Amino acid sequence: SIAISASIKKEGILSLSNLVGASIANITLLLGLGTIINTIKSKGTIFKRDSIILIFITILIFIFSLDKNISKIEGIVLLIFFIYYLIDLAKYNYFYQKIYYHKKRYQYGKINLPLQLLATLFGMLLLYLGAKYIIPSTINISNYFKIPEEIIALSIISLGTTLPELTVTIIAARKRLINLFLGNLIGSNITNLLLIVGLASVINQISITKIILIYLPYLLFVTLFFTLFLRKTWKNRIVQGFIPILFYIIFIII
Repeated sequence: SIAISASIKKEGILSLSNLVGASIANITLLLGLGTIINTIKSKGTIFKRDSIILIFITILIFIFSLDKNISKIEGIVLLIFFIYYLIDLAKYNYFYQKIYYHKKRYQYGKINLPLQLLATLFGMLLLYLGAKYIIPSTINISNYFKIPEEIIALSIISLGTTLPELTVTIIAARKRLINLFLGNLIGSNITNLLLIVGLASVINQISITKIILIYLPYLLFVTLFFTLFLRKTWKNRIVQGFIPILFYIIFIII
């Protein structure tokens, strides 16, 4: 919602900054928190494969940004890659496993349909209001403190964007649902960079600033670290968990 609203208002750089910041937070801050709660032991090749895909996507976004904009054609390319990614996921029966999990989780008891519909509408209203007011508010805060808009989007707004992932991270890590935990982090970043950036740039070309060109390589760096993280068996979870959190602290300090 924020990305689309920002693009319509020709503030696409805010949406990209927000998504870059959220992606960094996912694979540093949330990864660290999850590891502290429970030792991460990745199972299966799908996460290792998807982490390589995530590296490729990050490099692709960086290449698209070198000419100081992400055009509508490049946005369409990102959307095509996202569709291909979904089709490829289906071949691994990953979606079917998740659907089965949710069916099994909620099949017991009667569903209060009016309440569910009301909750859905209320959630959509909150999303609309958030997207409507967060863009002008960000610009106003930026002007007041004389801070570039991208900095606020990279830090404060992106941290708010990761709140749903934070909830899933804590629940999944506590219940030792490691596949759900890792799938949430990887899937969120792939969706951010392919689907959301793709949609935003198709609506309106995104102009890239020097600040974003600085932090895209940092996103690539922490993505490479994330891939290394998945290929290791972590024994001392508290110590190892603070390493990705340290990368997020460095990001915020910078």
